[in-house]
Amino acid sequence: MNEATSSSGRSPVVAIAIAAVLVAIVSGGVLIFLGRSASAEFDPVSGAALFPDDTHFYMSFNTDFTSDPWVATPQLLNALGIEDNVREDLRESAEEEDLDFEDDIVTAFASMRSAGIAVQYDGSEDGEAVGVIDSRDRDRVIALLADSEDATIRTERDEDLDLDFDVYVTSQLGPDEEIAVTVEDGIIYIADQTEHISNFISRQRELPPLSESPSFLDALDAVGTDALTVAYGNGAIFEHRDFRDIVDAFTDTAEFDPRDASLAFSVTASTDGFGARLVVNVGSGSGTIEQLITEPADIEGLAALTPDDALFFVAGSGMHDALDEGYATLEQQERELLELWVEPFEDATGISVEHDLIPILGSTFGFAIAVDDIAGEVDPDSVWVLGLLESDQPATLRGHLETLIDEFEFECACDTSVWVSERAGYTAIQWPEVLLADPPLLDATAFQRTRALLPNEPAFLYFLNVPALPQSVFDEAADEIAADPDSYDFDLESILGFAIAGSGDDTSFTLEMVMPVDLNGSN
Repeated sequence: MNEATSSSGRSPVVAIAIAAVLVAIVSGGVLIFLGRSASAEFDPVSGAALFPDDTHFYMSFNTDFTSDPWVATPQLLNALGIEDNVREDLRESAEEEDLDFEDDIVTAFASMRSAGIAVQYDGSEDGEAVGVIDSRDRDRVIALLADSEDATIRTERDEDLDLDFDVYVTSQLGPDEEIAVTVEDGIIYIADQTEHISNFISRQRELPPLSESPSFLDALDAVGTDALTVAYGNGAIFEHRDFRDIVDAFTDTAEFDPRDASLAFSVTASTDGFGARLVVNVGSGSGTIEQLITEPADIEGLAALTPDDALFFVAGSGMHDALDEGYATLEQQERELLELWVEPFEDATGISVEHDLIPILGSTFGFAIAVDDIAGEVDPDSVWVLGLLESDQPATLRGHLETLIDEFEFECACDTSVWVSERAGYTAIQWPEVLLADPPLLDATAFQRTRALLPNEPAFLYFLNVPALPQSVFDEAADEIAADPDSYDFDLESILGFAIAGSGDDTSFTLEMVMPVDLNGSN
């Protein structure tokens, strides 16, 4: 190892390459400055050729700033009213590091063909993280990420791998922190320890590439690669001794082994809004997660019966099986609760929850709630609640529920104002006791724009109707922004909604999150 030598250069904008790329992705700021300059097409599968197939966690970042997700990002930021804030923050952050954002950071990013990170858990507290960058301008990228005016550089060598490392030490990184960099076959490897890079390259040389792993390819196919970032997780991480007790406890109750599982997620943007997708695959022959999955819910049918001023809307399936299993669990483990709360009503009404009520409940269910004002104490007159239950015997179900409500009102000597009715094949339970008005949520622009970004047949949907938020929420947000000159001038009214939906089969589960944005909103 050589003695440390002084080096001149610019101050680092981040500690390692991945942090820099993450800043860009989160802010969307690079494209604000870069426009549609030429860059490499985003291909996380080709990028994965640089990673060994046992990689516990792999994340690939889209540096193709001409791709659709990147082109859409500044448009969305503008609609949200924060493009100027992002632009200014990026400039200021660069200036604090004696950098010019356009000349230094944007140019370095534009030179990248691919950028990714690998995380491997070796039993240590933090594991091993290695950044891998393929760039047309390696010197610029290294100078940006590691070099600084007060840096010292020492050279270390791994004789077994025939590798040399430049280890950068600078006060910008903090006490006892350093960055190790090596270049092999034109690829930049960067980590906080030379040993991590050595371990990574050793595995890279010995093992097939991640890009040839069937599990990896299936996972990326499921989440899609038209994204800002794509990530993959390998269940092999649970092979380590530190996870053994957790895995053993999990497999005692679950029907699959997490060591055979994998996951992937992606974050994307389009002119319709932002989205994220997570897919968990339990692997072939390793078991099933069928107990987590139910048939598609009647999303449209339930939304057609829900007023468009609903603030929060839930649609799902699997209600019958969940109640059946839940009641069986109560009988086995919480018998006292049944004796205290359920059986007195059964005796008084002659209706058995287990034998009369649950058997006639179907799978699909819906729930919605509206609140006109949540500032201070909520006015009950500004609230309505709606539940929708599927049944092949809606009249019988309605009668049972009305009987149970009557008995409850008799016992409490009160009027609940809960009303049970039949609506288009569903049994509706609503409060207060008034007929909810049209138009339906199904016809609302916010719901339609949100629904269009989600899979065709989800098993459940949670939808926040942002335009239905009480005006007091928007007023309070505006007051907070006005009181803090450093805060982002965020335009909530450009957000049409937020939704989470899930679907799957007996070997995989998909969770999607979307936030549609109105590009033609108040901005």
